Amino acid sequence: MLGLSGGALAYSASLIDGATGYIGYNASVLFHIHGALQLLAMFTGVWFAVNRSRDFSLTAKIARIRSKDPRSRELSPLRKKVRSLGAVSRRLLYCQGLLFLSAAAFFIAFVLVKNCNSLYPTAGG
Repeated sequence: MLGLSGGALAYSASLIDGATGYIGYNASVLFHIHGALQLLAMFTGVWFAVNRSRDFSLTAKIARIRSKDPRSRELSPLRKKVRSLGAVSRRLLYCQGLLFLSAAAFFIAFVLVKNCNSLYPTAGG
């Protein structure tokens, strides 16, 4: 989703790149909301990746300790930390998905509003 968010943001910016005039209030607001949501989705994706990296690192540490001493006292606190990191990762993934889907909805609305004259021409126009 991180790559899709970046691509969607770049594509939406390219849609207004050649605009010679004001695109209108509604399209402008939709574009800004879409952009903000995509940026938040990208930030959440980076945070998710860093969190998962920490989770994998601690899991590997648990495996190393357990291979040396299966009854080590270090294991219990590390396992609790890994469980909490896993819970945070799940929340971040869900949050990123919701942000991305919300941004996609605003993007579709932006495209429809921006191109409404081409898509739905009025009679005589």
